[in-house]
Amino acid sequence: SLTRTSLTSITIPKNVTTIRGGALASISTLTTIQVDEENQTYYSQNNAIYERATGKLVRGSKASGIPEGVEVIGSGAFDEAYLESIILPKSVKKIESYAFRYNDIVKDLYIPASVEEIGKDAFYGCRLLSITVDPANPKYDSRDNCNAIIETKTNKLIQASDGTLTIPSTVTSINQQAFSLVTL
Repeated sequence: SLTRTSLTSITIPKNVTTIRGGALASISTLTTIQVDEENQTYYSQNNAIYERATGKLVRGSKASGIPEGVEVIGSGAFDEAYLESIILPKSVKKIESYAFRYNDIVKDLYIPASVEEIGKDAFYGCRLLSITVDPANPKYDSRDNCNAIIETKTNKLIQASDGTLTIPSTVTSINQQAFSLVTL
């Protein structure tokens, strides 16, 4: 396990063909992530790892951010990356399961209109202080400034905030992990 380390830089060799979600989690000191240029499966850009075939962001860091053009944020891509805010670019369409798991205190989460799918427990273990869903998003909303993510079609509360939260009367169900790190 790389959990308690002072590792600051890593280079993925050319022969690596599989990087699982959550790879490199718990390495808060990691600031430089690179992939060997000869790797046929992955490439790196701005201290993040991407799949060549799909452009999916496989692993990011606090230093990488999420650049415009990324459409899919992979499972565990920012697992324990210690992000302070999550402002997704307008290009993001899919957030896979556990994509932002265990990011402790996240001051701001912004979901743009482009997001069509949020995977299971994408924000599990995050204390989200402020949640905003773009009003033009057809799949999700934060109606009545509730400070939560609600699946519009099913009226299901997907993720609650740890800030001021008001559950709208139109919510009919609550995701099992919606309050995973909320202090009540």
